[in-house]
Amino acid sequence: MWCRSLVMVPLLLAWWQGAHPAVAAGMISARVAGMADAAVALPGIEALWSNPAGMIAHPQLSVGLSAMVADGGVRRRSGLYFQPDNGLGAGALGWRRSRWNPGEGIDQIQYTLAISHHVWSFGGTIGWVDYKTADGTGDAGAVVDFGVQFAPGAEVVVGAAINRVYSTLSDGLAIARPQASLGVSTTAVPDLTLALELADLTGPEVGLKVGVEYRLTEAMATRLGTYRGLSRGWESWTAGLGWHQDNWLVDWALVLDAGITHWIGIGWNL
Repeated sequence: MWCRSLVMVPLLLAWWQGAHPAVAAGMISARVAGMADAAVALPGIEALWSNPAGMIAHPQLSVGLSAMVADGGVRRRSGLYFQPDNGLGAGALGWRRSRWNPGEGIDQIQYTLAISHHVWSFGGTIGWVDYKTADGTGDAGAVVDFGVQFAPGAEVVVGAAINRVYSTLSDGLAIARPQASLGVSTTAVPDLTLALELADLTGPEVGLKVGVEYRLTEAMATRLGTYRGLSRGWESWTAGLGWHQDNWLVDWALVLDAGITHWIGIGWNL
């Protein structure tokens, strides 16, 4: 299925000045960036950060590279190697680097494992994070994420996840704070994917993410999304395009928030 092939586009770091809490520490794909990161209930590799259980749906060996461009330079880089389910689960090895100010950023390497049982999928990620700050107050340590997806029918998926369910990072760091999310996605309308997510349920403010993807042709898709705070009223808007030809995949997304951010991803299904 075209949508499942597209999801291998690799992970990106979402961190920019003024970023909202639920996305500030996350890695997301260029495809999902165009859908406002509403990924907790999306089956596929794009759910790797929002919900590691989702990647079990991706059927092919895949590799890729990504970058995020903002403020006139490349601020985020990442790579991904994905191994599909061989009867013992699907696995992915990922790496990312972010530099948003001189001397400040995140380096992370992680391994994700996902398994499935009937209509249930379960996934977990363990990673090592090196968080750098200009004043030297950063930290380094292990982090663990966990997620689950439930597919009661062919057209509906329900997902829930807790990122940073365990962390050895200093408790005072925002990057170490647990983030819970709950969502649903549906493909009931032909060629259309709709995803809804309640984000940062354990944080200071719950956000609502809404993402839509429409398949124009077998090779092209367009995306729109919005992310809104439910109490203070902040909001961001996103748009994106995807192209898939043979085993090549290219995605681009635009995020309008405190500034303008471009997301670019390229990948191969082997």
